[in-house]
Amino acid sequence: MIQQAERRYSFFVEGKPDAQGSMKGYVRGNRAILVHNSKGLLPWRNAIAYAAREAGWDGRYLLDGAVYVSAHFMYRRPASHYAKDGTLKASAPKMPHRTGKDTDKLQRAVGDALNGIVWTDDRRIVGWDARRLWTNEAEGVSIRIDRVTCEVFEPKEEA
Repeated sequence: MIQQAERRYSFFVEGKPDAQGSMKGYVRGNRAILVHNSKGLLPWRNAIAYAAREAGWDGRYLLDGAVYVSAHFMYRRPASHYAKDGTLKASAPKMPHRTGKDTDKLQRAVGDALNGIVWTDDRRIVGWDARRLWTNEAEGVSIRIDRVTCEVFEPKEEA
């Protein structure tokens, strides 16, 4: 079920995070066809959509207001980060800044995967907290969605 706390929803998607990056195009006959460069993107987006449905989102009640999304992408440390005795080497990086995909492209995959399932359109996302982190548990992404309520201030006209 969806964990809710003050208009907050969260769920975990297990699997190796994939990014929604560039597209490549080719012409077949008189039609231009665009495809994503990453072969793992569609299965990853399907996994995100499936996890959201399993958490209770069925697409009947879509968020149509402003939302803030937190997405923590978890990667397993490679064996090279550990000494022979199993302890973490002092030289092992604290963050996965040299591994994985670009964070902004990982965000794009999450946003698009949840269109029509959680929100009406990923344009509803007004802010992100996206991070790539190491884990000793399952790889994947922990997603938290906060509904945003705020006052809108009209700019004052200059005299």
